[in-house]
Amino acid sequence: MKQSFLLGLVLLSPSLLLAQEIPNGDFELWSIQVLFERPDDWDNGNYQDAPVVTTTKVTGAPEGQFAAHLETQILDDDTAFGYVLLGRIDETPVAGVPHGTDVAAVECWLRYDLQPGDTALALAVCWSGGTIVSSGEWRYQGQQTTWMQQTFTLPLAATNVDSVVVAFASTDPFTEGIAQQGSWVEVDDV
Repeated sequence: MKQSFLLGLVLLSPSLLLAQEIPNGDFELWSIQVLFERPDDWDNGNYQDAPVVTTTKVTGAPEGQFAAHLETQILDDDTAFGYVLLGRIDETPVAGVPHGTDVAAVECWLRYDLQPGDTALALAVCWSGGTIVSSGEWRYQGQQTTWMQQTFTLPLAATNVDSVVVAFASTDPFTEGIAQQGSWVEVDDV
């Protein structure tokens, strides 16, 4: 994937403990987008640089019926990783989705199976008046194949927040050479 996109994704640390619900944080709403389904309100990794689907809907979620399944695939020399992104980035974070409460952390449900050497990523960014007031990124490795409730605490609690960006990725796009075929993350109830 493009370096600029990856940089923007990393800067958008997700998994924030949000007192206010974020749009479709439970991943219950999906829409058909040409050749694949996508979670409503969330950008995703499908067909980014390769004709491959890396973000899919799965059943068996801890809350509701569906969760998002993010999976890394390697095609020739190109890596396509699964991700979900709530908000917008270009070269750097541009804008989040409207959010009207203070933010200290992001809560979600996770399960994952990351291949040896691979690392997944969660990001969150909080804005107030057009200025980033707090952000965090969290990396995790290994296996957690049963659903686990996770809290990602921001290094600095954000007050007067008017928008947030939240993202999860099946591999850390900012660390060269770690992506492994078949690494996956499932996320629900952000």
